Amino acid sequence: MKRIILLIIIIAAALGFFLYKKNSVAVAGVSNNANFVSNEKFETTLQSNLNLIWNELEKQRNDINATNARLDAIGESINEINTKLAQ
Repeated sequence: MKRIILLIIIIAAALGFFLYKKNSVAVAGVSNNANFVSNEKFETTLQSNLNLIWNELEKQRNDINATNARLDAIGESINEINTKLAQ
């Protein structure tokens, strides 16, 4: 699970860096205003990527919580069976 999260973060960082470099090259030497727009676009893209990562992490957390609840129910069933068998 930690590997998946780390992989998502690395991919988002790489994508953000790639988009930043792509935008920087496209406006290099044009004007400070164009570079400012490029930086804003990069920040917007980065924020969007971070939001997507956060949403995915929330989904995974909810899935883990649901799995834990199912495992707890299974554990209780096993305990009941063991109690009946011990009688």
